[in-house]
Amino acid sequence: ANAERGIRDLMIVDAHFRIAGIRAKWYVDAESLPDYLKLGLDAVVGGKLTPARNMILKTAAKKGQVAVEVSDDIGKWLYYDVSKQDLSGQKDF
Repeated sequence: ANAERGIRDLMIVDAHFRIAGIRAKWYVDAESLPDYLKLGLDAVVGGKLTPARNMILKTAAKKGQVAVEVSDDIGKWLYYDVSKQDLSGQKDF
């Protein structure tokens, strides 16, 4: 979150969330926290990837919420209108 390309990617991901009415909380390592906060993002120290993921899962479980792990540099978004999908015959997803 401190290089031009990384900032661009991160802000695109966050903008997609905001358009959908989601205000993401970013769990980042201590070194990255000031960069995320400087961008106006809701960020907390969660450690590196695995500890951050575990913290997110525990926090969501305590609050009865769903946790979604998302990269801050998604390269492509695909949206599907599930109501228009023919899922007959599907046994697992």
